[in-house]
Amino acid sequence: MLRTTLPGEAPKTIDRLLELRLARQQLLERAFPRFSLWVILDENVLRRQIGAPQVMREQIHRLLEAIKTPNVTLQVLPFAKGAHVGLDGPFSLLGFPEPTDPDVVYVESQA
Repeated sequence: MLRTTLPGEAPKTIDRLLELRLARQQLLERAFPRFSLWVILDENVLRRQIGAPQVMREQIHRLLEAIKTPNVTLQVLPFAKGAHVGLDGPFSLLGFPEPTDPDVVYVESQA
């Protein structure tokens, strides 16, 4: 996916971005129970084939393993839902336990 969304990027840069994403996953596993992750995926994310069928199977299996962790929640927004706030692109809502710390919206973009 990184190679497709970042055409022309040096392989070294792609490898580094992949390393960072894997490290971010490990952080969540190590942070339990202090942190939790709640993900809402559009059904399209699960159905659009990117890579070989084996790659898709492995990604689904990874999601199934992740939701066995008590601090991970995964929901799928079905096509039938129609228009929703996430159509404009992905975003993260970061919430904090202290009432004086406001929630923060984080938008990850190639731009």
